[in-house]
Amino acid sequence: MSRRLIIFANLVGLALVLVGLTIPYRSTLGWIDPVTGSMKFERRIFGVPVSNSVQTSAVERWLLRQEGGYTNRWKFTHETSDYAWGGRTFGQGSPPEIWWLRAGEQNDAFVRRSTDADLADFVGTMREGTPGQQRRAVEAANAAWIKAESGRD
Repeated sequence: MSRRLIIFANLVGLALVLVGLTIPYRSTLGWIDPVTGSMKFERRIFGVPVSNSVQTSAVERWLLRQEGGYTNRWKFTHETSDYAWGGRTFGQGSPPEIWWLRAGEQNDAFVRRSTDADLADFVGTMREGTPGQQRRAVEAANAAWIKAESGRD
């Protein structure tokens, strides 16, 4: 083998090792819609998106029935990345107030137990309210869920 080929092969090998150490081989990213609590996830392999999934919340399904359409305003919440050398990193954004009422059991129960007027008020607050108003709306929805789950309806 020529000396140039050996040097080239070593450089390519070194580059692959450096890439393997600095680029995650697997990542999962998450976003939330700050109005409805719907969640979106993206899986990446070596930085390339390979799958997406959305957990549509009950609030969003209600909103779609009422308005006929809705465009999510995704806000980054987190990233988990795994590296070939065994390391794992976490990144986190600032979650919006609806985080505690994200898609799932509490969000479903909130919609089941609320009137259309209650839900319209909640959505209006999540769209246009101050962070304090949004926080209070989510806390009230969660308190009602906790009360219902404990059998104190």
